[in-house]
Amino acid sequence: MFDLPDPMLPIKLPRRPRRRRLLRSISAALALVLVVVVVLVVSHSGSPPPVTGGVACTAPGSPSDHRVADPSAPHGIFAFGAGKKTAAENTLVDRYLLPNPDICGATLTFQWNQIDNGPGSPARYDWSVVYQAIEPWASAGKIVNLLFSGAGEGPSIVQDDTPEYVLKQVKVITCARARPTPVLWQPGYENNWKAFIAAAVKQFADDPNVGYMRFGIGTGAEGVLWPRQIVQQPCASFWDAAGYQSEWPVYFRQMIAFMGSLHSKRQLVIGLNDGTNFPPIATEAQDAAAHGIGFGVESLTGVEADDILSGRPCDEFNWCQVFTQYTGKVPLYVQDLFETLPVGGSAIEGLLPPLLAAPLRIHVQIFEIDLADLLLTFDPGVRAYSQYHESYATAVAAAARVVGTRGGVAPVS
Repeated sequence: MFDLPDPMLPIKLPRRPRRRRLLRSISAALALVLVVVVVLVVSHSGSPPPVTGGVACTAPGSPSDHRVADPSAPHGIFAFGAGKKTAAENTLVDRYLLPNPDICGATLTFQWNQIDNGPGSPARYDWSVVYQAIEPWASAGKIVNLLFSGAGEGPSIVQDDTPEYVLKQVKVITCARARPTPVLWQPGYENNWKAFIAAAVKQFADDPNVGYMRFGIGTGAEGVLWPRQIVQQPCASFWDAAGYQSEWPVYFRQMIAFMGSLHSKRQLVIGLNDGTNFPPIATEAQDAAAHGIGFGVESLTGVEADDILSGRPCDEFNWCQVFTQYTGKVPLYVQDLFETLPVGGSAIEGLLPPLLAAPLRIHVQIFEIDLADLLLTFDPGVRAYSQYHESYATAVAAAARVVGTRGGVAPVS
């Protein structure tokens, strides 16, 4: 049995290899083997912004939060992966997160195929699954953010995010360790995905329970398109033959422009393609900001947190730089790449406190924190709760006092 790292000691984290979503399948056993070789000697320079009060999370009638860079846009800490798929999870979320003032709400992910019944159906879109997921959070006075995936990612033999009628209209590419993926820029996919996005924006335009919405430009609800496989043969040749080099950057830009043309009443955000930097992150951020669309990454690790706190460029493509460049123009978000180490995540994710402190340095105002880490923070029944609760809860509360709490407290001048 390996001992878990001391929550009060910083972890020297191994540098992250390129890259990306397939790494989510790293097992807890491997992570614990990796942690044996980490050396607990690195300290983070500096300290997070001073915490002396805060205001409410994004909510109807909330006052602007002078502590975040884009005061009128969504802000707060949100539970990611809290779709309450099991009775046990439902109970834990109800008990520890719904009443918790530091948790503004949840970020919920839905598959296009769950909602779109096809153009020949009497009711083209069935939003009931979305409203069912919103209900418990709304009843608790909390906000939900809606993520929609048009094409699923991860190892599988089935593409279950894309409607069958769409798959029949486009070329589908299958690579090793990747599920069959439609060519996103072909008309059969692009036109129907745009129709879905427009319908969703209209459907939730006046819903006070919705904070922001994110639609996948790439796979998942993200801006990446199989970065690990798409640069390796033979997968790269399959995608190049389908127009990846010429069509993918054009499609990315057109999708941002299309979303901007909808003039959504709900804040829209996109994921940057920090997997391959193609098209360049700088171009994606510029295009998004020009349309009032926020942006972020779903790949924050302890390695990058250490870079930020130490004043170094973060990641191979330094996505932190565009965060600084567009501070105050649009809302910025981060999502962790893995669960943290104590709940079976990767050694490169490390512990939660730096993952909350570092993004504040680059003016992030939306945190999407994995459900498992929030339960470790607040649920005494989780293994290692006694070891990590104090440091995790302190870090969550400190971040929440900057980006918002449920109901809020009067700002301290």
